[in-house]
Amino acid sequence: MSSSNWRRTNPSRPGSQIAIRNLPSTANYVAEMARQEMYDRYQDDAYTQGYSVYTTIRVQDQAAAYASVRKGVMEYDHRHGYRGPEGFVDLKKTNTDELLDEALEDVPDSDDLIPAVVQSVTPRASRLIARVAGCGNSR
Repeated sequence: MSSSNWRRTNPSRPGSQIAIRNLPSTANYVAEMARQEMYDRYQDDAYTQGYSVYTTIRVQDQAAAYASVRKGVMEYDHRHGYRGPEGFVDLKKTNTDELLDEALEDVPDSDDLIPAVVQSVTPRASRLIARVAGCGNSR
């Protein structure tokens, strides 16, 4: 968990900081487990006394575990087919970039999965509006 994510989820500790080094972004669960363990042991001192935590998790093992779980979830999703939209945006009401930005702002990217608003679908083509990092919406 990055220090900015930690501060966002733990606003009651404005002066404290957590630094995660040499940890891939796919290891958020491990980082949170370590944070919880430190808090269980040292309470508020865990945030203010400058403790360092080392785990036995190897980066390559974490990457392999993440890839395996992600592959399994994607295969499950493909086997079970389309289950409908996650949400709905009324594009007939107003089709502005601001509305589309608002619809996509709270939906995070997940590696190679990019959130999009589907405008139309035909047997031969689909029209999507997706948020591309650093570029706003892309049509």
